Amino acid sequence: MTGLVFGTLPVGTYQEQAMHRRDWFGLGVRGFGLWVLFTALTYFISFADIRFNQRPTAHQGPEVNSYLFHAVLRGAFGAYLLFGAQHLAHLCYGKDKSCDEANSSTPETPGKPGP
Repeated sequence: MTGLVFGTLPVGTYQEQAMHRRDWFGLGVRGFGLWVLFTALTYFISFADIRFNQRPTAHQGPEVNSYLFHAVLRGAFGAYLLFGAQHLAHLCYGKDKSCDEANSSTPETPGKPGP
């Protein structure tokens, strides 16, 4: 059935369509990146609230800029996690996707081909 087209998506075997550990790792990194970006947004909103006097607070000195500093750092880190998940997967799992498939298959005996 490999090569048949159902709608616009090619239909293949389960092995071709299954997500491997590397794919799950990338998905987890992207999810964590979204959460970090959300926390950066909350820091930026807190900075804007204090800076533009939307809520009364005693912290209106230079320490208010620390909210902006943390928002920028978390935003940069979150963007790296969101858009650089493939880079982290390459660092952790190597450049080939075959390493993930090799980890899930049976070990080969030296000098003897696998099943």
